[in-house]
Amino acid sequence: MQTILTLLQTSIFLLIAILHFYWAFGGKWGFDKAIPVNEEGVKLFEPKALECAVVGFGLFLFITYYFVKANFIEVVVPQWLMS
Repeated sequence: MQTILTLLQTSIFLLIAILHFYWAFGGKWGFDKAIPVNEEGVKLFEPKALECAVVGFGLFLFITYYFVKANFIEVVVPQWLMS
């Protein structure tokens, strides 16, 4: 059951990360609907390409974390780093 939940969660994170990288490289699909607006319809912020890429990279870090926690991948950490 844990394997299924991990795969489901990481699949969702992967789709969202791909969408952020799509926006970072100039894609427009869904971009206007994802940005919150105030009562007058003015966007509250205008994310730039670098900001979208940072969010996409952060989501990939979450995917990596959950794969390590579920023992799908193994990360070897040098002993000097642990002391």
